[in-house]
This record gives sequence, structure tokens and C-alpha cells, in this order.
Amino acid sequence: MCWLATCLRRLPLVLGAWLGATAPLPAAEPRLRVELTPPGDLYPALDLSQAVRGDAPHGGGTGLLRIHVENPGAARTVRLRVQTPGLRAPAVLETGLAAGQSLEWWPRLAWDAAAVQALAAPRRQVLAVRLESAGAAAAEEVDVRLHGLDEALYYVSSDGQAVDLAGIFAAYVDPHSPAVDAILGRAGLLAEAAQAVPGTRGRSRRLALAEAVWTELVRRGLRYSAEVLAIEAGPHLYSQRVQLPGQTWQRGSAHCLDASVLIASVLERLGIPTFLVLVPGHAFVGFYVDPERRQAEFVETTLLAAGGTSAASFAAARAAGRTRYRDALPHLTAGARPGYVLIDTTAARAYGIMPLAVGAGSGEGRVPSRE
Repeated sequence: MCWLATCLRRLPLVLGAWLGATAPLPAAEPRLRVELTPPGDLYPALDLSQAVRGDAPHGGGTGLLRIHVENPGAARTVRLRVQTPGLRAPAVLETGLAAGQSLEWWPRLAWDAAAVQALAAPRRQVLAVRLESAGAAAAEEVDVRLHGLDEALYYVSSDGQAVDLAGIFAAYVDPHSPAVDAILGRAGLLAEAAQAVPGTRGRSRRLALAEAVWTELVRRGLRYSAEVLAIEAGPHLYSQRVQLPGQTWQRGSAHCLDASVLIASVLERLGIPTFLVLVPGHAFVGFYVDPERRQAEFVETTLLAAGGTSAASFAAARAAGRTRYRDALPHLTAGARPGYVLIDTTAARAYGIMPLAVGAGSGEGRVPSRE
């Protein structure tokens, strides 16, 4: 079962909507119904973050888009097709239905990553769903907003029920981004990354590697951006803008979450388990310094632009990170969502959340190693 399907079991279609205009069929013909959560919005990052699994239920999609077919008449073959701008190809299902049988299909949407990454703002468009069977047809057209790849929907709430999608942030952590290659190459760590075995290094080596990564980002002159993170800030939808590692490296500027994602990407490549910590209006990165994952260090990425020697700034960033985590810990322990959340990237991978570039079927494109 995909990670989103597991989350959505806690919010069984409360946010779904019977949307669009359906062309009527005779009473004995199959009936079509479309449900979309949240109503009227498509977030490609949620689709592209899913690992492909052979045992995926209902067609392998996220479950945010659900196509229902009821067959009140005789046994028949039905063909379903889902199309909207931004897909590489329509989602198609052809299957047989026995007399009286119902079908629930979660189409896996094959987004064109380059197209949705280019969206500067949500785009209004039509999601078209068509049902064909023995010469008869039904269709629904749903007015939707298509959101860009850099918008991470992480919490949805309605009627006292909620679904926590914060695992999506782990999808922006990409250990095989060309930006990671560039940083490791500048730090002279490509060979060590190639031989990395998770869980085999001790505290001192992990700290040394993290400092080497920090040093390269300081040398790069990575600038801190005070851009507001939130796109949707409640009360029903919560989303944030997040850059992929390659975008942060190319642009040379990052807000706290972007820089945390970039550092986590490099450390994951080096075999060091990492996590992201989100607090209201801010984010920072942490990593485990022992094989047993009982001890951790935290890094306040806003200090990348503070100046000074890299060693001194890294020590200051660790101290500030520890303070941030100590202040956040009571809220994290209490489960104060959506404001406070810790995303363990190793656990996220095991849960089926993969880097977005993997879901897109390609990398981000070569990133220049600018000196």
C-alpha cells in the first residue's frame, strides 16, 4: 500500500466531492462518479513521490483521485480514461465487471515533471474522466487547480478530521541530485560517498563529513532568503514552497527549508540518516551521529550566510540547532500538528516516499559546479 493510501484511511472521503457534469446513461448502463481530495486541487508532488509497488491497491494511485463505477446491468467490459494538461499520457484502465459489481479506481497519474515544475502559480484547467462500455459512454469534467512541483501539500483538515501528509517533504530530499555530486566533488568526498555503508561511521566522522558539507555551502556563498514559506496556511489546507536541491544550488539562495533539504540530500548520499524539523514559520535539519540512532545533532541553516570561518559558523549552527530542537521538543512530543513535525528521511523511504526526480523518471538535469 502506498504511503498516501495509508494516510487517507484516517480521512475516508470526508474531503471528497462528487464533481463535474455527468452525461446520463440508461439505468442498466454503468454509472460514473469522480471524487477528488482536496476538492478541486491537484498536487503532482504527491503523485511523483510514490514508490511503484506490485501490490498497490486500486490501480496504484494516491487515492486523492478516486473513480467509482457501478454496474447495475449485465456483465461487461468497461474502459476508463483520465486526462488533464500536464500529464505525459492519459491514465487508462480496461477491465471486466460482473453483473451488480462496483469498481473503485485510483489512477496513477504520470505527470510531466518539467511541465509542472515550470508552473509559477496554480493553473486552472479541466480534469476529464470518460467511461466507455459496449458503445455507450459517460463523462465528467472537473474544474481543478493544478499546483506546481514546488508546492508541498502537507496537511488537510475538514469537519474535525485531518490527514497528515508531512512525509512529502522527504520527497524533496534527493541524494542523487546532480547538485549533490557537485558538492561532494568540491569537497573531495565523491569516493567516500560511493563506498558509504549506512550505520557504519562513528560520531567523529559523521560530524567531520557534515562540517565538510557545510564548508562547501559557505564557500558557495549560499544566501539566505526570507521568503515566506507558506502558500496555504489553513484552516483546511496547509502547503509550503520547497525547492529541489538542484534549484537551490543553481540559484545560490535558499530559505531555511530549502537549505535543510539540500544538506539532508548530501548527508543521505554519505550514508548518514537525516531528518527535517518543521516549526511554525521555520525549518532546520538534523542527523544521527551514532549507528543506533539515539544521538543527534541539529543544524540551523540560516547561519550559512552569517559569515566568519566555516568551522566557527558550523559550531554556531549546531548550537543554534540544539536550542531550536529543545524549544520544539515539547510540541513535537505532544503531536502539535500541523505546526510542529519531524520527518525522518530513512523512515520515509521505507514507507514508500521516494525523491521526486525518481518519480519523474529522470534527474533534475546537470547542475554546473560553479567555482
